[in-house]
Amino acid sequence: MSDQTARRFMQVADAYGSKSNIVLNLEPTALYALAAPKTPLEVREEIERMIEAGDVVTKATVAKLKADAEAAQRGTSAPRIIPEHRHRQNTD
Repeated sequence: MSDQTARRFMQVADAYGSKSNIVLNLEPTALYALAAPKTPLEVREEIERMIEAGDVVTKATVAKLKADAEAAQRGTSAPRIIPEHRHRQNTD
C-alpha cells in the first residue's frame, strides 16, 4: 500500500469512522474526494443528506458540489454541470 493510499484511508476513517452508511454507499474515489481535508463541511453534509435520501453519489457529484462551494466562497458562480442523480432501486 502506498503512503498516499494509507493517508486517504486515514482521512476517510477520521471523517466517517462511525458512519458506515456513507462509506458503504460511495465509490472509493468519491469517498477519498469527500474526506479530503479541504472539503467544506457543507459539502459533506449535503452528500450525507443525498445518500440518506437514496441518491447515488459519484465522484462527479462530489466534484460539482466542491466546485460550487469554492465558487460561492470566491463570490463567483461555477459552471452549471448537473451531475446525474439516480435513486437506488429497492431490491426487496
